[in-house]
Amino acid sequence: MNALQSTFYEVVQASKKGSGHFSAEAGEKLIRSVLPELLRSYLKESFYEITGELKQELPIITIQPTSQQLLMAQYIYSEDGERLYLVVRTKEDSSDQKEALRYLLPDEDPYKEEEAFIGNTAIAQRIEQSIITFRPYYMASLPDDQVLQKELTGVLNLIQQLHYASSKEGSVSVRETIEHIHTYIENKGFFYLKEEIASVYFSLQSKPFLLLSGISGTGKTKLAELFAESLGATEENGQFLLLPVKPDWTDSGDLLGYTNLQDEFKKGPFFLFLERAHKQLDRPFFLVLDEMNLSRVEYYLSEFLSVLETRKRGGDELKTASLLPLGEGMTIPENVYVIGTINMDETTHRISPKVIDRANTLEFNRIYLEAFFEGEKVVNPLHAHNLLKSTYVSLKEAMEHKTLIQETVQELIKVNEILYQAGFQITYRTRDDLCFYMIYALQSGLFTFDQAYDFQLLQKIIPRLEGQDGSIGEVLKDLYHYCTNTVLDEQIETAVIQADGMRFPRTAKKLMEMIRRYERDGFASFWFSS
Repeated sequence: MNALQSTFYEVVQASKKGSGHFSAEAGEKLIRSVLPELLRSYLKESFYEITGELKQELPIITIQPTSQQLLMAQYIYSEDGERLYLVVRTKEDSSDQKEALRYLLPDEDPYKEEEAFIGNTAIAQRIEQSIITFRPYYMASLPDDQVLQKELTGVLNLIQQLHYASSKEGSVSVRETIEHIHTYIENKGFFYLKEEIASVYFSLQSKPFLLLSGISGTGKTKLAELFAESLGATEENGQFLLLPVKPDWTDSGDLLGYTNLQDEFKKGPFFLFLERAHKQLDRPFFLVLDEMNLSRVEYYLSEFLSVLETRKRGGDELKTASLLPLGEGMTIPENVYVIGTINMDETTHRISPKVIDRANTLEFNRIYLEAFFEGEKVVNPLHAHNLLKSTYVSLKEAMEHKTLIQETVQELIKVNEILYQAGFQITYRTRDDLCFYMIYALQSGLFTFDQAYDFQLLQKIIPRLEGQDGSIGEVLKDLYHYCTNTVLDEQIETAVIQADGMRFPRTAKKLMEMIRRYERDGFASFWFSS
């Protein structure tokens, strides 16, 4: 049944016959009551305010997201009654604001360069000045309700994208962005905890190099792909590149390129990817190295790992040294993020301290078999500016957060005293990256200090611990005591971890796994579960 389609027709039929204007009396109930109620039933969402009005006899239905007040969707008839427009408008009739927002429209928007024609009256022309984009329908061939509903959902998602993209840097709601990413991934049928998605976000924001570890089949590669896709980075637009690592990669030639016998530099896939990223610095670019430890990471990724540490601020941009002496002096732009997926089995290599020290490591071993997607809601990706852009590359730049930095460093000093007995001391690099993560996480309002610090202990400190001598066992137990204020007794295999009351429960759980493995096998490692 096409109730919405037929009601749109009825509005035209209620117009003053032959005059090209609409009658307030004949169309008032349809505009003010019937159509808004129909749209509410189709959207089935409570966070839209839907109203109808006759503005100088011009019928307008407004769908206003309650979360922000800059933009709105409207159904507006042309004054001659021949066309119906679904438009995105600013609340202010401003041509300057219109052009600024049009610049942020995704490239695939079919009407980003077009103009809607409402009519010749002053009110119609004022409305036209504030239309950012639109979807036109001819009353002689109005689509059915299914198409109308799909296009309305798309326009409302577009409003959300423009809201993010038009926000000034630093004032973007990170909480809303992370909720969007989580919802987007969930609506693709993959399930991760929201705090895990948040930690991926803060990790990439603090350092554009991330490791996703865990048993095969837990969706590590899919998480990286969908995270990128939710922010508008896809293979189709060149902002996403998935490279399966091969066991015979022994240098950077397969990634960055090489010089042939004719002394010509042949660009590799990563080099070409970096070239594209340099041309669109306002958009994020994601490289995913799938099963990255099938070869030794420090061999084929050595230039990237070294150059990553040369990041410094040059004006408003973060710049690095050149990756290669050849290849036109290619650098790593600040909008490039590298994510590696890691499986640990007999076919793979261990991850060296050089690699671990330069990344956050997120482990995914939990599988939610009971979770599957049941809805039909479409969530579009954000085509916004680079929301992951790092604000700081040195602690000196972050002194506005001096109190938080001092609190974090005091905790790290306690941890360092424990690590010292086995030679796993925290480096300056680790300290700085960890502090940046804490700043971003606490600014978002999503994590408390202890929650954020728990993630960082688990992602930055614990992955470095590995060994088989007696000192590693003592370090693990002392760290467990630090996290829980509980001394482990002799019954380690049957000890129960109670998260309630523990200061850092995530880290404590992983430490317990490592301690049990050490007690059983005489060897401790983050990379192998008990």
